[in-house]
Amino acid sequence: MPAAFAKITYDSAYLKLYYPAEFYCALLNNWPMGFYPPAVIIGDARRHGIPVLPIDVNRSRSACTVEGRSVRIGYRYVRGIGETDYEAIDVAAEAGPFQSLHDFCRRTRLGKDAVANLIDVGAFDSLGLPRRQLLWQLPEALKAARDDEIAGLVVVSRNPPLHEPTPIEEARADYHVLGLPASHHVMEFYRARLDEMRVLTCVELSELPHGSWVRVAGVVICRQAPGTARGHVFLTIEDETALGNVIIRPKVYAEYRLTIRHQLVLIVEGRLQNQDGSVSVLAKRVDSLNPEFTEGLFVRSFR
Repeated sequence: MPAAFAKITYDSAYLKLYYPAEFYCALLNNWPMGFYPPAVIIGDARRHGIPVLPIDVNRSRSACTVEGRSVRIGYRYVRGIGETDYEAIDVAAEAGPFQSLHDFCRRTRLGKDAVANLIDVGAFDSLGLPRRQLLWQLPEALKAARDDEIAGLVVVSRNPPLHEPTPIEEARADYHVLGLPASHHVMEFYRARLDEMRVLTCVELSELPHGSWVRVAGVVICRQAPGTARGHVFLTIEDETALGNVIIRPKVYAEYRLTIRHQLVLIVEGRLQNQDGSVSVLAKRVDSLNPEFTEGLFVRSFR
């Protein structure tokens, strides 16, 4: 058994070093597997210089694909799209690029919710129309598709003045529909505020000496409370720079139990443990960070 794990580790390290785009693409296509959810895999890919590209109706396929040294997210991650829908899109795409929202609806016959989710995550951005205008046009496009109108006919709609989604709204849509950060890591939106509060990034922790008093913040990736740990709880958090490890003693956990268990973006304050290449924070205080924004945001990603 040890030899088998060693071989898997060696092969994985080799692929990650020499074929990184293919490595990350394979991980995403074979999820669920392993320890980390897709959002963490994507964050690690980007930190290693591998761009992860969003859904695009004229470039994506049902599975994630490799484009040069980049990974393109596949339809399998879109909420509300099943295997029959994947196949319909892939078959329709073989006839040539989609020219418009109406053309897509006519050729794929997807339902309203599935197409709306694709619009929300920017799958039609390359066609040149703003997302909210596309959502406004969607009922008319679906009706025209059902009526089997002439191929290529452009649906004419009077669009009201609509504001485009903000970056934070785009991030909400990514996490809600895809369960992963296709455009922005959520911690990016907090960074200016966190800098004012002297909150470090996860990657900065390794640069400080053992015993330093630190503050760090991130999305909770996992919580562990092994039966052999005598009441200790271990958190893995992630910001836009790296993963971080947090150790919570029983007395601290008892004091902040509700926050630790139910909030998904935390600020942790405590003593840095930086010895023998292992970096963690021994927590003394744990607070939530803007729960109004994160409520329900990461349900598909981290639970």
